[in-house]
Amino acid sequence: MKLASQRFNQTKDMEIKRSFGLFFVMLIVLASQEMVVPADARVCLSQSHYFKGPCAKDHNCAWVCRNEGFSGGRCKGFRRRCFCTKLC
Repeated sequence: MKLASQRFNQTKDMEIKRSFGLFFVMLIVLASQEMVVPADARVCLSQSHYFKGPCAKDHNCAWVCRNEGFSGGRCKGFRRRCFCTKLC
């Protein structure tokens, strides 16, 4: 009888430790989500003056826009135009 109660207590202790560990991991995950809050910066768009032809890849558009003094660029719209981006 004594052996059975010891095993029961050991099992219960392991369950409590496992539950506490899971709670601690979830707390860390949720806390890290709260710390990574994106800034409320707006992104302004302006059509590129130097990009020629249809915009097929964002990388090419961004490269041209950086040469125009913007922070980046992306292809947008049905007609696939290159729009330069910068923080407003």
